[in-house]
Amino acid sequence: MNAPTHIEITANDDQQLSASCCVKCGVIACPPRLAHCDKPISRQYISPLGTVEACTLIRIAPKAFKTPYLVGYVRLDAGPRIVCKFATDRSYGEAIGSRVRICPNTNDGKNQILIGRWLN
Repeated sequence: MNAPTHIEITANDDQQLSASCCVKCGVIACPPRLAHCDKPISRQYISPLGTVEACTLIRIAPKAFKTPYLVGYVRLDAGPRIVCKFATDRSYGEAIGSRVRICPNTNDGKNQILIGRWLN
């Protein structure tokens, strides 16, 4: 059996994000991990809502992305911190501290990106 090279973040019907929870220490990870504390994990879904902790403006990017755009760290309400691309234009000074909803998306049918959509 081949081990997966990566685990995608998926959303259930309620738009919650796939995550894992360590059965030993209770740490929640998003994207899900295969193991933690040398123990198996339990799969669960967590809220897609979070707060922007830091971000930066990208001006030069691969051809697949229209520039400029923001990327940044989002602390999910459930605890994990993820990196995402933000859906709309906003200055990075305005973005920090803003509330967002994280939506899994694919830009080319193969590579997953996470989109942060502004709530306020």
